[in-house]
Amino acid sequence: MTGSVGAGGPTRLQRRVVLGTLGLLLLTGLVGVEAWPLSAWRLFSEPRRAELGGFVLEARNADGAGERVSLSQLPLGFRFAGRALEDLGPRPSARGAELCGALLDAVRAERPGTTQLDVVRVRHRLVEGGRRGSVEVAADVVLTCGSGP
Repeated sequence: MTGSVGAGGPTRLQRRVVLGTLGLLLLTGLVGVEAWPLSAWRLFSEPRRAELGGFVLEARNADGAGERVSLSQLPLGFRFAGRALEDLGPRPSARGAELCGALLDAVRAERPGTTQLDVVRVRHRLVEGGRRGSVEVAADVVLTCGSGP
């Protein structure tokens, strides 16, 4: 064997494999099935909504003055805490209190005078031509931990 392809072209099995693979890709795209490794091509193509949301932390000192702290300002282990906060739901729980306590400890390490921490869900509306591209439309306190002023 010299490694060259025969003059006869691809075999029947090779054609079936290629056509079957292409057919599966097209079918999953048309039907909208997300079954790895086949996908409906939505992973990076979801349109951006007009209203976006996220979490920020409001660190309060003994005087009651508050300062916003972004999750990205905390140590690396807390950068994706927003995902855990999304899973908490509307009612306070033991898991929420534990997460809030851990966030309070991390914020106190960055800002030693912090006595209370409010976890705030913020919503932004996208605007065109703005400096930052969005404007805050709502901010709701989801969790509070630590002793108040």
